[in-house]
Amino acid sequence: MAVLLGKGTAVSTTISGTSTPVPDVESVTLGEVSTDVEEVEMLSDTGTYPSKIPVKNTYGDITIVVIYDPSVHSVLDDAAKALRSPGQTFQVTVGTFGSWDCVGVVAGDVAVEKSKVIKRQYRFIVQNEHES
Repeated sequence: MAVLLGKGTAVSTTISGTSTPVPDVESVTLGEVSTDVEEVEMLSDTGTYPSKIPVKNTYGDITIVVIYDPSVHSVLDDAAKALRSPGQTFQVTVGTFGSWDCVGVVAGDVAVEKSKVIKRQYRFIVQNEHES
């Protein structure tokens, strides 16, 4: 789902160990959430249809586009190159929309727009919604 950013909306990560804002974010796209369900017919059911029980949520990735500056976005660039230890996560927070636990970062190609603005896309691989 696309998120319309207004003034004051921030994206931050805990890649560096503490919550740090990502500078110069142009746009954010939040991934879709889907829920796997299991149909169960219990002996006590008198209805025509089985009960549906949610068993697992699956979260899509979060994508941001930044006005790219290698010196400013070096933490994201380094995280995209690094291999994370199994089970190691970091948190991504998007304004008041929520926080998610992520397991990796994928850096897109650096692109120069017609207006000479340099942009780069980062995709955060979401494991689950962060529980406070």
